[in-house]
Amino acid sequence: MRMDREVLAAISEHVNLNDLAARCCVSLSTFKRHFRTRYSMSPHRWLHAQRMRLAYRLIVDTELSISDISSRCGYTTPTHFTTLFRTFHGITPGQLRRQHRKALR
Repeated sequence: MRMDREVLAAISEHVNLNDLAARCCVSLSTFKRHFRTRYSMSPHRWLHAQRMRLAYRLIVDTELSISDISSRCGYTTPTHFTTLFRTFHGITPGQLRRQHRKALR
């Protein structure tokens, strides 16, 4: 389904919902309605959750900088990304990386 492809591609991009709806060739209201039916949550909430899950994996599985991870997850500034990450996961990206490295020793 086109919506599936477009929303998965949007995880790593800084894209607004109007652009995402246009990529799916539907109006914003139609996109939101179809999205909520398919994923049982708003597009914004779903994208945020997927980006936070991707960020978590990149932090523990790679040596990428927090800035690079922020960018790969579609956030424009590492500071904003860090704030959102802490709110979502209860720990900063740097703290998570340090804890993960310590656990591997």
